[in-house]
Amino acid sequence: MAAALLLIATAADADVIRLKNGDRITGTVVKRADATMVVATPYAGEVKINWAEIEGVDFDSPKPVLLQDSSRVAVSGLGPPAESTDTAFRPELDTVAFVNPTRAEYGDGIEYSGNAKVSGTYTRGNVDNDLLYGDGQLLGRAKDYRFSVFGQRSYGSNRTGRTASNATLRGDYDWFTGEKSFIYGRGSGEYDEFKDLRQRWIAGGGYGYRLIDTPDTQFSVQGGGDYVTEDYFTAADANYAALGWAVRYSQWLFDRRLQTFHEQDGYQALSARENTLVRTRTGLRIPLTGGFNVSLQLNLDWDSKPVTGRKSVDTVWLLGAGYAW
Repeated sequence: MAAALLLIATAADADVIRLKNGDRITGTVVKRADATMVVATPYAGEVKINWAEIEGVDFDSPKPVLLQDSSRVAVSGLGPPAESTDTAFRPELDTVAFVNPTRAEYGDGIEYSGNAKVSGTYTRGNVDNDLLYGDGQLLGRAKDYRFSVFGQRSYGSNRTGRTASNATLRGDYDWFTGEKSFIYGRGSGEYDEFKDLRQRWIAGGGYGYRLIDTPDTQFSVQGGGDYVTEDYFTAADANYAALGWAVRYSQWLFDRRLQTFHEQDGYQALSARENTLVRTRTGLRIPLTGGFNVSLQLNLDWDSKPVTGRKSVDTVWLLGAGYAW
């Protein structure tokens, strides 16, 4: 009897999602994310329901809703009511843009997120070698635009001196021009002593498209023009225009227990066809607790026309600990 009373009380204080096939799901509506409704349940965690399969929703208390026409309302339900005596305003399902919208979805502010990672080695004995690598990224997203700032630094040494010394700083800004399209601007600065590179500055912009843009999957491609300025320690300096492209991909798997990611930036010189630069960052990130995580990452940089005596490809495998927010 006690268990039955508990179930009744729980159902009375829960949101109810009525499906077109007659089923009902009770829980707490978290949000509408693209074509799904996310519901937190005490028996199955977060459940994602196909928006097209929902007949109506009854909230246990009014919830904020943003409609397709940008109207903001607080309502006790969506779609046709379960009881014919309910005469309160209930938006039709196909007019709803967001349930429990964020400030960015409202257009009132910016949502921030980011991550930082550090990895290193300390070897003594027959081999004397140290390597420290760290990077961090800050991302911001508003209703009409998004931006990111990325920084990386690595330093290595052994008994004879330095074995690695490089740094990168990159910034991206995307202005949304349609449901999936955007115009972007980007810039980066790079230093790498063992590539003979005193500094390389790149700036450009172009057009991009968000192939997938959901809370679990981000996948976009972009292309345009860039201008590259290179200053070397010993080799001749270079300046040239280039065709540029980029790929940004991240995917949460296994109920957000594993995240995969891949980033690629490329530059093809217009004045010298053999001069091509490609930078990639690919890896896996496993969240632990409280925002902490472990990651496995491969950094691969390719310069088709390196300075004499240097190699075209640099690869670095990184096993590190990080924090995401």
